[in-house]
Amino acid sequence: MKILGLGLSKTGTTSLHRALGILGLRSLHYDECRLNDVLAGTDPSPDFRCYDDLHAVLDIPSAFFFEELLAAYPDSRGILTLRDEDAWWRSIEEHFNRRSPVRLREDDPFKWDLRTRVYGSARAIEAPFRARYRAHNARVRDKVPADRLLMMDIANGDGWEVLCPFLGVPEPSEPFPHQNPEAGQGRSAARSAAAEIEAVVALGSRFALIDEGWLDSSAPCGARPMRFLARDGVSQGRPADDEAALRELERLRRAGAAHLVFTWPTFWWFDHYRGFASHLESRFRRVLANDRLVVFELGE
Repeated sequence: MKILGLGLSKTGTTSLHRALGILGLRSLHYDECRLNDVLAGTDPSPDFRCYDDLHAVLDIPSAFFFEELLAAYPDSRGILTLRDEDAWWRSIEEHFNRRSPVRLREDDPFKWDLRTRVYGSARAIEAPFRARYRAHNARVRDKVPADRLLMMDIANGDGWEVLCPFLGVPEPSEPFPHQNPEAGQGRSAARSAAAEIEAVVALGSRFALIDEGWLDSSAPCGARPMRFLARDGVSQGRPADDEAALRELERLRRAGAAHLVFTWPTFWWFDHYRGFASHLESRFRRVLANDRLVVFELGE
């Protein structure tokens, strides 16, 4: 089964990703690696059949290139996550302009290329962003056959009762993972998470951070983060596999990281990088786990 998440960012894609994981499906959310040559325009004949090892891929950039992916995977099904447009705009504007801004391409080439390709600008601008949102959803409805398309309004309560019949699987006993905005997305929650990190990580210590820009405006002051797969302050994307994640972990430990911190937008790593997660659980001690953070102590 190939499932293409066709909704743009901030339409419930994280909840859908977690739901697919509960169903036992291997899902990739917000791909930072496999379509980079397409975004940068460096490959004149890109191969869109690059998700053979997965059951599902969601969020941008894959949602933006859904026509190419439908052609590459002609038996795939599409799930278009939708959200009230005003609520979507408020969320995307908060994320792009406050929590994770990219002012110059040199700051983060991947995010700059991705945002300008999908939305026309790395900075959220209301009128053109709303137009892109409407145009994308209309294009999906027009191009994807109705019998292979599911539309979900997760923010408005759609869950297992909509998803499972479409996929032909039984509903699990676990509740549908509706993302709680109060627990995850608010600035007050980010400040709370920063304070929790400072309480766990010793003053002046270094810690490895796996994040997606959520803590950018609330980074802990008393401890020094070392971002996963970043070189000279520039993200290198996500690990290609478990082995790459383990190599990066050991590199950061040798460089002095005493803790490893996951923020809520990266909890999907525990489902996707299962070998990496198993290594962490078997070798290191969890010192904090809540709706915002999971923290491991990296001592032997």
